Amino acid sequence: MLKEIVFDTALGRIAGICDSKEDNRPVIVALHGWLDNAASFERILPSLSEKYRFVAIDLPGHGHSDWLGQGGDYYIWESIAWVSEVLNQFSSPVHLLGHSMGAAASIITAATFSELVRSVVMLDAAGPLATPSTQAAEQMRKGIDEAVQRSRSGSRLKTYADVESALKARVRQDPALSPECIAPVVVRNLKNTPDGYQWRTDPRLRHTSKLRMTEDLVQQFMSAVGCPVLVVKAADTFIPESFFAMRMEYLKNGRLSELPGHHHFHLEPETALTVARDVLNFYQEID
Repeated sequence: MLKEIVFDTALGRIAGICDSKEDNRPVIVALHGWLDNAASFERILPSLSEKYRFVAIDLPGHGHSDWLGQGGDYYIWESIAWVSEVLNQFSSPVHLLGHSMGAAASIITAATFSELVRSVVMLDAAGPLATPSTQAAEQMRKGIDEAVQRSRSGSRLKTYADVESALKARVRQDPALSPECIAPVVVRNLKNTPDGYQWRTDPRLRHTSKLRMTEDLVQQFMSAVGCPVLVVKAADTFIPESFFAMRMEYLKNGRLSELPGHHHFHLEPETALTVARDVLNFYQEID
């Protein structure tokens, strides 16, 4: 059985879901991908919660968590500050389990706050996006121009007549997703207003980043991670094989596995159990 959980931090409120049993089991803290939320781990949570206390959080600006304040930008390092605030509320280091953007946040958190992290699992990801330093000015200009344009035009929240309409809209954005797969994420991400259903997601999450890490910075962070790291690649991923190979070289204690499915393989009914078993085997080997 799942229940809601809230972490009050110095930066704001972080919401999430967890299994209802509170005891001394080792803790897994799960971080979702871009525009998803804690519900993206609902299919693998039951398989892992027998031996581990599973806590999935909504990252800032997602789900039921607080948005950043006025003028805030959703850089990857911004979420790491919030994650560290959550991890400090546990009595011992946790296993970080991240998907996509959440995986990037997990590995940087492990490098920055090593005393808080027991291990890292990255689901179909191998660290944060990087931009060559030669493109920094272009990246900055693009991000600023877009932010100013959106500010001038105003950001009206899209309204849907019902949950089904919102679900169809999300599937249209990524045809690889089945409605059954993404439905829990969509439901958690909606709020019911007098005019209809609206996304809870902060619209600023869609803004182009003004600044990204360089590959050298990514390498420095990932090579600083001393805990065990499992990278689970989806067979039908859109991420190039060469990218995984390059990033695995940075890790001192990393291993790579490949499982059937697409980028959201932890959410699809046909592949979620296989993902959960792979993660559980990893934990049993290192604990």
